[in-house]
Amino acid sequence: MGTAGVQAKPKARSPLEGMFLLAVRAHRVPQPVEEYRFATEQVGGSGRGLRSRLAAAGLRDWRFDFAWPSVKVAVECEGGIWNRGRHTRARGYTGDCQKYNAAAALGWTVIRVTSPMLARDPHSVCKTIRQILKGRGYRDQSERVGVEGENDGNAAGSSAHCA
Repeated sequence: MGTAGVQAKPKARSPLEGMFLLAVRAHRVPQPVEEYRFATEQVGGSGRGLRSRLAAAGLRDWRFDFAWPSVKVAVECEGGIWNRGRHTRARGYTGDCQKYNAAAALGWTVIRVTSPMLARDPHSVCKTIRQILKGRGYRDQSERVGVEGENDGNAAGSSAHCA
């Protein structure tokens, strides 16, 4: 099943999500799918009976902030870490753990990113994502997924981006 029908309606991006997308573009990481409904994919896609299918599978209509569904890699932007945001309070943290555990059981790798990580070292964040994508066999004809130190002999393979 493809990504059609499991991408949620666009929502307003948080500043952290916007910062992440800027880093992705600047470091030439392949463009992810936004607001990917991974549990919906698992139960056959959206449509009639979705809630009951999710419940029968012990899942919820969870979304990843960003995902590369073909290789089951996702990024979650964890905001509010300094001001007791939703991700750090008991209920939100517990819900996140349930979501990440369900994703892991379904074969997903979830990369968690905070604003200090992106502000201090976006290159390392992008390098990690590219390494995981490459390790999972990600192939996109419009993008080269390389790892630092590799060079195919052209400028696109240089360390000017998150290669």
